Amino acid sequence: MVEHHVKHKPYVPIQDPPAEA
Repeated sequence: MVEHHVKHKPYVPIQDPPAEA
């Protein structure tokens, strides 16, 4: 997975669903 480079991005990973849902 490339999540390690996504940590600095403003969007949350798909494995962490929004609390609004």
